[in-house]
Amino acid sequence: MRKDYYKILGVDKNATEEEIKKGYRKRALLHHPGTEKEEKKFKEVGEAFSVLSDSKKKARYDSGQDLEDDAKLLFIAFCLLFFFLPDFDANNIFKCKLVSGCLSASGPGNFFFQFG
Repeated sequence: MRKDYYKILGVDKNATEEEIKKGYRKRALLHHPGTEKEEKKFKEVGEAFSVLSDSKKKARYDSGQDLEDDAKLLFIAFCLLFFFLPDFDANNIFKCKLVSGCLSASGPGNFFFQFG
């Protein structure tokens, strides 16, 4: 079930940026960690604020889009690379200073990594 970030912060769906900040401050003080239950609620308040205070995330949230879509797409791309490139070594990604500069195409379907 999807979390209602507006309810978590105690604000209306048409709340302004200032009202969202005010709701966050109030709930963060109210649920400041002292017990395990409060710590969970405090993290939930922080999560709600991080979404509603970012205009792009808020727009995606309000339209009902999954906020995890980007992470899922990245995971799928990694899996495709891993399974369809037989010489692919994931460790090479971490050796790269700039990943986008390491992956090059030498022709249709042919990729190679450059290091150095």
